[in-house]
Amino acid sequence: MNQSIFQSGMSFDDYVTKMEPAHKEGFRKSYDQVRLSEEDKKDLARLHCCFYVLAFTEAWCGDCRINLPVVAKMADMSKNLDLRCFSRDEHRELAKAYNIERIPTFILMNERYEEIARWVERPAAVAEALANGNEEEKRFVRVAYNQGRYQPDTIDEILDLLLA
Repeated sequence: MNQSIFQSGMSFDDYVTKMEPAHKEGFRKSYDQVRLSEEDKKDLARLHCCFYVLAFTEAWCGDCRINLPVVAKMADMSKNLDLRCFSRDEHRELAKAYNIERIPTFILMNERYEEIARWVERPAAVAEALANGNEEEKRFVRVAYNQGRYQPDTIDEILDLLLA
């Protein structure tokens, strides 16, 4: 990755602005729901240098609607976190170069634009419950996930990757 490719991506606001109204509303609602704890804010303040997040996403994807706004809010609250969004379908060659299969995929990079970690699709607790839970558990988790109740898990997982 180089800086010019990263900078060619869209900001979260620009990405949402270009969406169809139905998708735009969902992303904005998810963004407004994101709440960072005092501990999360302290962790963001501890970021020792600038980190870059390259997000492969699509407006029609529920996991993107839930999780991209979380990272956008984190970036908005930190001077050391910069987010750029790329439509996977519109940037197929770039997505292929990064082996992007599922969305959202957040590629976390250091100040030299070197990949240091990835976060893919949904929080681990949600993925685990959907893979191994019974039908009632899966239904409960899906409802809670869609309501944003797992946003703190996403925040914690992203922060853990950045602060590792």
